[in-house]
Formats: sequence, structure tokens, C-alpha cells
Amino acid sequence: MDEEEEAMAPPQMQARQMPPFMRAAALTMTGDLILVFGLLFILLGAAMFITDFLRIKGSGEIIVGLGLCAIAIALLAFSSRQLPKIQVVARPPAPQPPAKMTKADQSSYR
Repeated sequence: MDEEEEAMAPPQMQARQMPPFMRAAALTMTGDLILVFGLLFILLGAAMFITDFLRIKGSGEIIVGLGLCAIAIALLAFSSRQLPKIQVVARPPAPQPPAKMTKADQSSYR
């Protein structure tokens, strides 16, 4: 029974057999995930430090949140200026209605 399951299981790729772009993508995603967690802990630490410094409960989180919102607004404003201008293309001409058909001359068979 175990031999059948092993035979039906898809072969697993070794790290050396993976194409280079997949290896690079996996490393990039891992690095991004670790970076997000690192930034999260930095922001939580900054928020706790501000709360301890001001001795007002929740003040650190509010200040860090407002700072993040300000940075996001500044980034969005800056990135909208960087977008290339899209040229408006003239509309294509409207389709013409077909010409009215006339009766064929009955004297000719063509």
C-alpha cells in the first residue's frame, strides 16, 4: 500500500533542480515577509516607547499611526506625479451604414 502511495506522489524538486528565477522569487518573498515582520516590531517598539515617554495610554500608537498615514499620503502624492502622461487617442471613425441595395437589371443574368 505504501509503495502505491509513493509511486503516485509527484516528485519533489530539490533546491538545486529549481529554475533560477523560482529560487530568486522564493528568496525575495521570504525576504519581504521577514522585512514586514521586522517593520512591525520596530513600529510596535516605537509606539511603546512614545507611550512610556508621554505616560498617556495609547498615545504612541496614535502618533505612529498618524505618522504612517502622513508617509502614505506623501508617497501617493509623489507616485502620482511620476506616472507617465497618457495621450488621448482620437476616436476611430464610426461605422458607415451600408449603402441601399438597388434591384438588379432583369435583362442580364449576371
